[in-house]
Amino acid sequence: MLAEFIKQTISFLQKTDIRVHETEIRQIIYEDNNPLSMTEMSADTYGRASISENYILVVILFFSVLDGKVDMDFPHLEGKSYLKKYKELPKSNDDEIIHSQIFRILKALRNASIHSKTAFEVNSNILTCSYKTKKGTPINIEITTTGLELVFTIVLQLLSPIEDYRNQSLRRTYYDDIKSQTITFTDECESSGLLNITNEIRLKRGVRYHIKNPTFIVGNGSVQITRIYHLDAETQLFQSCDYEIQIEGNQYIIPSEVLDSSNKVSLVELTNWEIYSVVE
Repeated sequence: MLAEFIKQTISFLQKTDIRVHETEIRQIIYEDNNPLSMTEMSADTYGRASISENYILVVILFFSVLDGKVDMDFPHLEGKSYLKKYKELPKSNDDEIIHSQIFRILKALRNASIHSKTAFEVNSNILTCSYKTKKGTPINIEITTTGLELVFTIVLQLLSPIEDYRNQSLRRTYYDDIKSQTITFTDECESSGLLNITNEIRLKRGVRYHIKNPTFIVGNGSVQITRIYHLDAETQLFQSCDYEIQIEGNQYIIPSEVLDSSNKVSLVELTNWEIYSVVE
């Protein structure tokens, strides 16, 4: 029943005008050394039913599916208070911290949407929510509407998580951006704002160019990409490239963020970027 609720709620959300910020993949194939853009492999918006400006409803929906996923993954937490759930959610690695902090943000907003609807206010693309818990603890959150859209995007990713190193590296960037878009956050869960994660690599999340047939050389303990898809300096602030290669039957997608100034990556580090099904 719980799994069906999550499935049906996701299906409904996909028929709304809620904006999500999924990474856009643009496939590039070289023909006679000329790069041809073949496909845009993912979209970044939903459409149809208009609910995006009904923040109370949207918060309730997203928190409900995330809370349902928590109950599925941690059955011993079902029926416990949201605060108790938060305290017991694992927080030993970046993905777990991100999960817990998204739950924390939506918990604060959900409680206001149920118990203190007048606490919500949106001005100049900033959502403000201030109220007190039954115990008198002040809850204050200021987050941009873009930041809230990123929260919703992460929820959808957490419902069907891809847990390879590449997607973990993308999620770090999403989380960094959520933190930067969160102006104020105080609650009963922690003594300060959103928890920090490690300094491990981040991948640009806006647009990624998937280079299907780069040329490369293997030697001296590294791989060197010899046909680079060049982006101008301004574009590189938000977009990046991934190079798909095959070595001894193993396939890898190497992000340009890990290449050195000679466009090389060590064979040791290459293991982080091995894939088991190639994006078509």
